[in-house]
Amino acid sequence: MTEGEKSAATLTDVAKAAGVSPATVSRVLSQRGDFRPDTRARVLAAAKALGYDRSWTPRGRRSPEATTIDLVMGQVSHWWSDRVVRGAWHGAAKMGLDLTLTTERLDDDDDDWPSRVLRRGTVGIVIGLAHPSPPQLANLRAARVPVVLLDPMTASNDNVCSVGTTDREGGYAAGQHLVDLGVTDFISVQARPAYRFVRQREAGFRAAVEAGGPGFQLRTVQTRWDGDGPIPELTALMVDRTGRLGIFASNDNIALRCYESAYHAKRRVGVDVLVVGFDDEARAARAAPSLTTLHQPVEQMTAKAVELIFTGSAEQLWLAPERHELPAHLVVRESTAGPDGSG
Repeated sequence: MTEGEKSAATLTDVAKAAGVSPATVSRVLSQRGDFRPDTRARVLAAAKALGYDRSWTPRGRRSPEATTIDLVMGQVSHWWSDRVVRGAWHGAAKMGLDLTLTTERLDDDDDDWPSRVLRRGTVGIVIGLAHPSPPQLANLRAARVPVVLLDPMTASNDNVCSVGTTDREGGYAAGQHLVDLGVTDFISVQARPAYRFVRQREAGFRAAVEAGGPGFQLRTVQTRWDGDGPIPELTALMVDRTGRLGIFASNDNIALRCYESAYHAKRRVGVDVLVVGFDDEARAARAAPSLTTLHQPVEQMTAKAVELIFTGSAEQLWLAPERHELPAHLVVRESTAGPDGSG
């Protein structure tokens, strides 16, 4: 075996050769955990045969302590970031890794978090709710550090491996649900800025409505992604409408603002106005009435990102980047089913 072939061996390759899990290989090579002598012997023999050296991987720098994965966040006081941290923690623990939370210092124009990460060494980096610049990504690639983005906001980072959810399919499921309930009058409350996942959700919903029938009417209202209070344009549309109205909101925050608009328009959510959101944040189930929404598997998405870094190599992730999508699923609650579940 040549030196190039040896350096290409990954922890997954060793696991396959030894007939064990990647987590077992990690613990044996880092001398953690109790294993049967024959298991330990198989792992060590496979690692030697493949030329795998944990202290020198395709990840850039020699780092004997490289058992830590970095989670880079732009903000942490957010329901999404809470789930991301939990998912990263569980994913890292499953792979026998420690987790470091690295913050993107938004108030410091000179902050260069990649340099901080590279100085201390890392197995790889998961980036969520942060905006890596092209030079930062180029530096990480040059250092051969594996990087996975969580649900990137724009298409400009399509050259980086990413994990997200089935946004378009989720939007379609929302529209199909309302069509199946007999709704023919719809409003899509669209979040702005129109991040990529927002556009996909809106496109899926529109496709479902258009497939429902030629007599269906779809209007659009735009509002800020992170705004609060009732949406005046939506309230006015509700006042002018008769019959049931089906509303799809780009996220749960906007969906709950639709409740406020319905209150001001003297329309009953779940009866006169059927509302579907997207995300399934905790307050969706606590709302009155509880909110029908698309559940976004954020924790599983983050754990998947950790797995991709742990089981692959920098070359694989940078040279053949892929987008991995975990399915969003519809959670039907009172905002479309009514308090008795009748719709």
